[in-house]
Amino acid sequence: NFWEELASVDLSGGAADTLDATFTAKKYLWIQYFTKATGGTVIDGFRVGNSTIDTSANYSYRRSPNGGADGTFTSKDVYAVGAGAIQTGEVAIGNIFIINNASNEKLLIGNTMLAEAAGSANAPSRKESVAKWVNTSNQIDIVRLQNSTGTGDMGTETIMKVWGSD
Repeated sequence: NFWEELASVDLSGGAADTLDATFTAKKYLWIQYFTKATGGTVIDGFRVGNSTIDTSANYSYRRSPNGGADGTFTSKDVYAVGAGAIQTGEVAIGNIFIINNASNEKLLIGNTMLAEAAGSANAPSRKESVAKWVNTSNQIDIVRLQNSTGTGDMGTETIMKVWGSD
C-alpha cells in the first residue's frame, strides 16, 4: 500500500476547539477528518508546522463552494478549508493532500463536505480548495484541525487521521 498511517487522534476525552497530530514527516501527506459541532457553530480550518504549529500569516488559499465562484485569501494565519459553518449536531468530513518537500512551499488540495440539517430535504454542501504554506526549510510534522472562528466546539466524535508516504 502506498499510504502508511502516521497518526490517529480524536476528541473522545472531551469537546475542544483544536485537535493536533504529530508524526514522522513524509514527502506526501493525506489528512482525513470528521467533526461534529456542539454548543454552537464550528468553522473547520487547518494549521501546520514543524515541531510547533505555525500561527503566523504564512498561508494562502483559494476555495470554491458548491461549484460556484472562487475566493482568494492571502497572508492568512489559518487554511480555512471547511465547507461552511457547521451548526450544533451537524457533521463535516474532509480530505487534504499535501506535497511536503522541505525545500519548497508546501502545496495542499482539499475537498470538504458539510452534511447540513438532517433529512433528504436538505442537500449537503461541498467546498474545493487549494492552498500553500510558505515554509521552504522544513517538512510538516504536525497538523492542527481547529475551530477557526465558530462559537461552539468540535464534539467528542471528532477524529483526524494522517497518512503518509515517501
